[in-house]
Amino acid sequence: MHGLHLQPIIFVQILCYTNSERRGVAQLVEHWSPKPRAAGSSPVSPAKPSNRYGNASNFEAFVLFSNPTEIVSLLIIPQGAIFVIMTVMRLYLSSFRNGNKPDELLRLLGVGRNTAVINNAQDFISTGERDDSLVDEMNRLKDIGLEPAEVDLRKYFNKPEGLKERLASFDLIWVRGGNCFVLRRAFRQSGADAIISELLAEDKIVYGGYSAGIDMLVPSLHGAELVDEPHIVPDGYEPPVIWECLGLLPYAVAPHYKSDHPESAAIDRSVEYLINNHIPFIALRDGEAIVMNGDQQRIVG
Repeated sequence: MHGLHLQPIIFVQILCYTNSERRGVAQLVEHWSPKPRAAGSSPVSPAKPSNRYGNASNFEAFVLFSNPTEIVSLLIIPQGAIFVIMTVMRLYLSSFRNGNKPDELLRLLGVGRNTAVINNAQDFISTGERDDSLVDEMNRLKDIGLEPAEVDLRKYFNKPEGLKERLASFDLIWVRGGNCFVLRRAFRQSGADAIISELLAEDKIVYGGYSAGIDMLVPSLHGAELVDEPHIVPDGYEPPVIWECLGLLPYAVAPHYKSDHPESAAIDRSVEYLINNHIPFIALRDGEAIVMNGDQQRIVG
């Protein structure tokens, strides 16, 4: 998104793949206001809108972009809104594993290849299964030319100073999927949440990952309990559920949407929750990724 600055909880961005889903978008606009009026002027004009779907009460709906694969991004903004977002972040947020466009991740990195792999979303499974999942993850990252090493956040619980020094030595922090509530606890107990926010703000690292790894950047985990069990507490973890996340993205992300993935049916229920509660979100199909480089944001895959 070029030249557009966004603030949490004042917009909705949705991917549409087919004409039926475009009709669903129109229904969503109506959902926000049951009496849509004729389109009017807006105080904020998105860059190069390809079409305007219409006006629903005090919300303006615009198509931001479309491409040959028929992916369309819709933005719903309240009239008179002021938009701000951190614009220095470099993010590669995949629905599943490396996604279909890992070259976009390499482009964000430049020449850097040193990768910290955070596998703590898998801490709820057996040690053997976790070890196997880590080996698989490392091999996938090596296959695209990265140089991965695990950073186990459990070793840094209540030791944030050591973690900051360790993470700052990498070019990429890669956070794999699993249970997002377990991962959120690991971020809190190690101080990774504050450390990663600081490193991103200073543009010292690229943040990449998928599924639960994306969830760490959104405003909150509400709706994720329809997919992951919140009350799984591995050894060494504190029991309270942590709902708030880093809030570096101004929307939720629903991975595995309409995909050949075991969680896709649960994701449908999560998407329904997000819509019913007017929570901004992006739904990603497996293979797709959000790529953010400063004030530029794209969906690839």
